[in-house]
Amino acid sequence: MSAHHPLLPKSLSSALDVNGIELNSLQRAALDAALRGLDAIIHAETGSGKTLCFALPMLARLSTAAADGLQGIVLVPTLELAAQVARVLNTLQAGSAIALTPGVEQLPDSAPVLVGPPAMMLRLLSGGERGVDGAPRLPKASVRAMRTVVLDEADALMMPLGRYATAVDKERREAKPKEAAILLEQLCALCGEKLQVMAASATVGRPLRRMLATTCGGRTFEVIRDSGADAAEASETSAEALTIGAADDESDSRGVVGRRPIGLPSCVSVTVVTSEEDNVLAAVHDVIRAEGAAAPLLFIPPGRSLPTELQLLRQCSLDAVALDAAVLDSSAPLAAHGVAGRSAAASLIGGGSSSSSSSSSSSASVVVGASKGPRVFVASPSGARGLDLPGIDLVIILGIPPSADALVHMAGRTGRQGQPGRVAILSTAKEADKKLALMSSQLARELGAERRHVAVREEVWAEMWRVHGKRYERNEDATPFYANRPRGRPRGRSAAGRTSGRSKSGRGESSTRKPKVGRGRASPSVPGASRADGSKESGGP
Repeated sequence: MSAHHPLLPKSLSSALDVNGIELNSLQRAALDAALRGLDAIIHAETGSGKTLCFALPMLARLSTAAADGLQGIVLVPTLELAAQVARVLNTLQAGSAIALTPGVEQLPDSAPVLVGPPAMMLRLLSGGERGVDGAPRLPKASVRAMRTVVLDEADALMMPLGRYATAVDKERREAKPKEAAILLEQLCALCGEKLQVMAASATVGRPLRRMLATTCGGRTFEVIRDSGADAAEASETSAEALTIGAADDESDSRGVVGRRPIGLPSCVSVTVVTSEEDNVLAAVHDVIRAEGAAAPLLFIPPGRSLPTELQLLRQCSLDAVALDAAVLDSSAPLAAHGVAGRSAAASLIGGGSSSSSSSSSSSASVVVGASKGPRVFVASPSGARGLDLPGIDLVIILGIPPSADALVHMAGRTGRQGQPGRVAILSTAKEADKKLALMSSQLARELGAERRHVAVREEVWAEMWRVHGKRYERNEDATPFYANRPRGRPRGRSAAGRTSGRSKSGRGESSTRKPKVGRGRASPSVPGASRADGSKESGGP
């Protein structure tokens, strides 16, 4: 009988002992439900050890018959997270998992578990087959031995529509469902009751719970929830199980409306640092210096080009390195407390693995300008989702995050396993005043309790920042200057102010350019050109 759980195979129990892992209450509660064959949703704080919650029962269900082939898949939002999850599985049971890599064309058959993003997984499993509606279709032969499907960071994979979704949003989603939903629905239909479904995330709301239950054909899920106690001090009573189905009448926070059951870990401190709109780079330097950070992680806003932002940061004396799969050493062993790749990431963060960092995405080995201070890891919010990065002692977020969920996941890259962590949110004073109150109420935590202003300016950096921001001002879908403004027409002259003038001929021809198509019609490539009736065509900036 296993010392960790009576139903856990002895080989897995021994692997836990060898790696010095003592299961916490959340992991034991998840094991208890999953090893009894229940479908489960693991809802717990970032850094609480959710990977082991699904990795152990998944491996325990594997058949030893080599002819069984593929028996389980783990869906993750990024290749970086795929490498990390596969590393955990292989440490617990050698050769059990393969992480998908860029450019893979054929379905690997050398391991019983595959880990990767849904789009790649769907393409490989379907083998190009499509149904009558044109959507990818899984052949039954490819999933005949499937026993377990896991959705890690399930909310990022399914992206459920909220309560205020419009009819247009629903029509678009119905016309183009998410790949994870397509996979899950077809796997449940093909494999039936023998397939176990598990999902995990720090942000699980009612829309996601309902979507999972509905997509799986009305299945009932056991929700394993951490009560919010620090992972390092978790007790037998710090995890609870709730049963929900497609109806999902369970009220968030056990009847307390508006308060999230899972939020920011109490071990993570949050500081709001304001500055003038063009003084962001000086504020970044100030925060790193004031916090004494040895290994900061900086988040750029969604939609930004990582190589472009890296170049600017390096030009402003920051040793900026892209945080990607090449930086994370996939050969590293599992370390204590069930965290993947802790020793490898720690050595890299400490500056120990120059060879792996120099190979990261064309940029890790090139530093423009004289770098001062520690190495700064840079990532997009989606690129670092779910990653365990031991040694990161400070998370810097440029701009107020677009949602409380986004803040939870970005802040969760530090303060892992109950260890202290620090988060600095950089914004203008106006943006902080406008947005922090609502986010504080959603997280039941006063985010502006620690707040200061950076007034010292570095004019050279400020000018570089202004020039850099102009490229985004010309893009309607970009968010200028890291301030999370509503999308729409950029500031500056209106469309009418950019028109070339009314046609002198009265037939709609521009005074600077003749129309290309049809008489009396302005070229669609000329913003704000006149129509034949004298009205203005709308155009881009």
